[in-house]
Amino acid sequence: GRGGGANHHAGNNHWRALVSANKRLYISLPKKQKALVAKSIVHAIRAQMPRGGRFLQKDIQTNKWNDIGDQKAKEKTSQALREGAPEIRTELERGQKKTD
Repeated sequence: GRGGGANHHAGNNHWRALVSANKRLYISLPKKQKALVAKSIVHAIRAQMPRGGRFLQKDIQTNKWNDIGDQKAKEKTSQALREGAPEIRTELERGQKKTD
């Protein structure tokens, strides 16, 4: 299936943790600011030490892993941030009604 062993890679786990920690913020922001959240997550991964995190995709013809670049990495990150958004929005709205 899709992902397989790559789903358990430490770098992917760290990326998913950053995405998860920022979902509520992302959903509450206007569109332009949403892009900044995705960009900051990509930057945080790329800035990791010792050699920087990468966003890789396997080339099925060469069997090699290639970096997908920042634009595609931001798109993938934005997509991940949107996953589960309707449920989170409903949850946030319920929380606001309780405090009103």
